[in-house]
Amino acid sequence: MGGRVTAPAEAPVQRNGYLYWVTKLVLTIPLVLVLRPKVEGLHHVPASGPAILASNHTSFYDWLVLPLVVRRRRIIFLAKSSYFTGAGLRGRLRRYFFTACGQVPVDRSGGGAGEAALRTALRLLDEGHLLGVFPEGTRSPDGRLHRGRTGVVRMAMASGAPVVPCATIGLFDVAPTGRVLPRLSRRRIAVRFGPPLTWPVAAQDGAPEGTVLRQRTDELMSLIQQLSEQEYTDTDARGLQVEGRA
Repeated sequence: MGGRVTAPAEAPVQRNGYLYWVTKLVLTIPLVLVLRPKVEGLHHVPASGPAILASNHTSFYDWLVLPLVVRRRRIIFLAKSSYFTGAGLRGRLRRYFFTACGQVPVDRSGGGAGEAALRTALRLLDEGHLLGVFPEGTRSPDGRLHRGRTGVVRMAMASGAPVVPCATIGLFDVAPTGRVLPRLSRRRIAVRFGPPLTWPVAAQDGAPEGTVLRQRTDELMSLIQQLSEQEYTDTDARGLQVEGRA
């Protein structure tokens, strides 16, 4: 007998994300003094309505710096699920922190594992939220920009939300993978935003969906590369991680 197929449950999200605003209030002055961010193209971020920020990912500080410069909107990030599943006191504290900040856990094991997070992302976009996504899927272990995963384009095609390419510059030197406290540097970091992208639901030439997703993802990564000025490599960053550091 065939069993009933159950759709994946939506990933949990803390509705008000109160700790997001508390963290932002506490860290704004210290981060501005240490990192001295130079911001370009902020006007490309919509003042209201659904949108997706698609950024490179060279440092743990990316998800702190983007809210630092996007001051009037809350960014809901899609974060790796291991941040929500750790054991012991440290695991519980980290789970509480990310949950109270309103972030969404993403299962990155492949296949259909991320469908629940995708469903949640689409619901949040439908509610008019601003999502933050790192298309590479993890932090760059070597400072280069790696191949993007197609989830961002899937969200954009399903929701109609614009995608704003963005990039942080200089954070890999300040706080690369494995480093918690930032190095003091004379170099200012920069955050750049490009014009929003929108894509039709399907390609006009009738190309297979997988081909369309790959083409549009490569287009997005090319724009992020232009903003970040990183060396690009057509490799999966997850395959180059040093275990326990990403």
